[in-house]
Amino acid sequence: MTNSEELNSFLTNYGFQPKETWDEIRELPSLIHTGEVYLAIIEGQLVKIHNRPRSGIGILVLTDRRTVFYRKSIMGTVTMEEIPLSKISSTSYRKGLVFSSICITASNNEAIIDYCQPALAKTFTDILQRKLNEPSLPQITTQTKEFGQLDEIEKLFSLKERGALTDEEFAHLKRKLLGI
Repeated sequence: MTNSEELNSFLTNYGFQPKETWDEIRELPSLIHTGEVYLAIIEGQLVKIHNRPRSGIGILVLTDRRTVFYRKSIMGTVTMEEIPLSKISSTSYRKGLVFSSICITASNNEAIIDYCQPALAKTFTDILQRKLNEPSLPQITTQTKEFGQLDEIEKLFSLKERGALTDEEFAHLKRKLLGI
């Protein structure tokens, strides 16, 4: 679980201003796993998932591991849909005059989020596409310690320099490696 300070810092740096999803934003730290890194967020209406229609404004969050759509209705009904990045085969967005939509395809299913702010929809899909195009990162195992933490940090730094890791991902993996 992440904390509220990490979330607030991310929202400020990302420039996200929720219009209708304050309740969802307040609950977001409890939905994100320890060590997960926020990459993008957008507000919109989930209109289709698992080939069936849905309805309701919520938030779509991209982390370094998955996408999460979360909505809490006025009546207290909760909708939460998670798609691991490893299952996503494609993503796209459609820009309209006032709103845009995002489509995420995974395992022959589509998740469509409509009524999104156009600039944020493009940013979200660009970040997701970049994440999907990244080469797989080496797994950190107990054997890593045999080769020394410094060697592994240098490898991670090299990946960061080549653009395969963001600064946040590098910092997160380095902390994980050092046990911080």
